Amino acid sequence: MAEIALDVSAYERGVLQLRVYEFIGGGSATVRLETSMTNESEDGWEVVATWTAVTSTTVEKILATDMLRYLRWNVSALSGSSPSITFDISGMLERAR
Repeated sequence: MAEIALDVSAYERGVLQLRVYEFIGGGSATVRLETSMTNESEDGWEVVATWTAVTSTTVEKILATDMLRYLRWNVSALSGSSPSITFDISGMLERAR
């Protein structure tokens, strides 16, 4: 999954929005934003922001700070009966000074 990371080295922080279009199967989902200095390995990824206990269609914003060079999303937990989630993440990043 590291190959889909976005290079955010020119940015200091971001306000990001999770928009869930569909959640099937009950249960919940946890969507994380992770950061790392390299995207060539699965080692060294740290969580910078988390949307937890997503259970239905929703729009939620978070502030991500302390980002390293690369940023990616990860669904770290998905529970329920044959669960499925459809979502996107959008937002604005602030340039580093």
